[in-house]
Amino acid sequence: MDDNLLNEVMQKHQRYFHLIDDSSNKLLPYFIDVANGVIDKVVVTKGNEAVLRAGYEDAKFFYRLDIQKKISEFRRELSGILFHEKLGTMLDKVSRIEKTAGKLSTALGLSRTFVPVLEEAAGLAMFDLAIFVVTEFTSLAGKMGRHYALRDGY
Repeated sequence: MDDNLLNEVMQKHQRYFHLIDDSSNKLLPYFIDVANGVIDKVVVTKGNEAVLRAGYEDAKFFYRLDIQKKISEFRRELSGILFHEKLGTMLDKVSRIEKTAGKLSTALGLSRTFVPVLEEAAGLAMFDLAIFVVTEFTSLAGKMGRHYALRDGY
């Protein structure tokens, strides 16, 4: 999990290139940055490391806030995120998906035993749009949702 957050901070917020160990596919404690013109390498490196450290601390702070809640608690917060002015909030959208999933599963002839599971999964769809980490690091939507769902036993 820390690798996803650190990579996001490096790549999106600072535009650093992260380095990965080929044998383990783990993030290495190095990055590449491109500077324009002549620079003092030591000063620039220390400055970049300080900014990266601060961004990572922000990400860890948001993560710690998020994990104090179960994913089902984030669903109601979708009511504060507008999907479309004529179609309502993200919670409205998820509610429509939930209803449609149940009806669609029946129309497709799926076993009735799957309907409650499918409806529950649909009801949790997009919960991660309301978590703090995704609010700050939008490209982690989905990735963090999967992480939090697994953490909550889904």
